[in-house]
Amino acid sequence: MRTVRMEYGISGGRADGTDWPPAGGLLECSDAEAAELVAAHLAVWADGEPEVETPEDTLDTGVEMRGKPIVNAPKAAWVEHAVGQGFDRGEAQAMNKADLINRLKEGPTVT
Repeated sequence: MRTVRMEYGISGGRADGTDWPPAGGLLECSDAEAAELVAAHLAVWADGEPEVETPEDTLDTGVEMRGKPIVNAPKAAWVEHAVGQGFDRGEAQAMNKADLINRLKEGPTVT
């Protein structure tokens, strides 16, 4: 079990029927769930970085998925992901979330 500190509030219940903690709240969950929340930029490690790295997830195409937010993650998580993929921060912040997600499917524009 690991503890993470939520970066954002998430509406709706968790898979086990419990409520999500508010932004800044602590959540104790399985190692796998904690790693997914941190990778999606929804939470940070509350008890230090894990000693062992989790395996990287990939699509059948071989595209690296580690760190890609889930679709219903806050826009800020998608902006951070876009910047990590080479997008200009200002451009990413100016886009709405749906357009940002679609652009990430295409990749950054080279100028």
